[in-house]
Amino acid sequence: MMSCKEVLQQLSNIVDKEAPMMTRLSFYLHISMCRNCRKYFEQFKQVKETAELLEEEDFSEAFFDVMERALAQVPERKETSSHEELEGLPGTSD
Repeated sequence: MMSCKEVLQQLSNIVDKEAPMMTRLSFYLHISMCRNCRKYFEQFKQVKETAELLEEEDFSEAFFDVMERALAQVPERKETSSHEELEGLPGTSD
């Protein structure tokens, strides 16, 4: 079975239907038992569906400037344990 970290790594492949059958089986087995990953997966799908409705023209030039500056300030991620990655994310706490 996948770990929480592996689930996070496979989200895009699962949603885009690009993951192999065994990966999908392991993924769905994990989220059937892990409430935090299940909640995160549902939120991920909702965000992706909403984002697909948007066109580049829907955003101002200022948006892209702000995003570029913000991303430049994001520090490199440290390695964490599997459940630490989901703790504190919106929608994953009781």
